[in-house]
Amino acid sequence: MSDVDHKKLSITDTLSVVGEFEHLRRHILRSVQYMDDNDSKLFWVVEANKIQDFRREYMKKYFPVDEKFWCIVKSCATLRQELYETTNGDIDELKRYDTLIDEIMSEIMGQDLSGCEACKQDQV
Repeated sequence: MSDVDHKKLSITDTLSVVGEFEHLRRHILRSVQYMDDNDSKLFWVVEANKIQDFRREYMKKYFPVDEKFWCIVKSCATLRQELYETTNGDIDELKRYDTLIDEIMSEIMGQDLSGCEACKQDQV
C-alpha cells in the first residue's frame, strides 16, 4: 500500500465520501419505491447503479485494501454518515462512535486516525 499524502487527502475525509455515495444511492432507491412513472423509475435506478460504480472506483483508488476489508471500509463509511445524520448533534455520543470507527479504520489502513491528520498537517 502506498503512503497517503495527508496534505492532499485525509483518509477520514475520503471515508466520508464513500458514505455519501452510499447515502445518495440509498435515498434514490428509497424514492424510487414511491414513484408511479416507470420511465422516471428507470432513470433513477440507472443513476443509483452509476453511483454504486463511482463508489467502487473511488474505493479502489483511495482504499487499496485486501478484499477481506472491502465491506468493512464501506460499512464504516456508511455507518459514520448515518450516525451523523441521526444522533441529533449529541457530541459525546458521536465521539464514542467516531472512536470505534477510527479504531477499525486505523487497523485496516495501518495509520492512526484518532484525529484529523489533514488538519494536523495543515498547521505545519
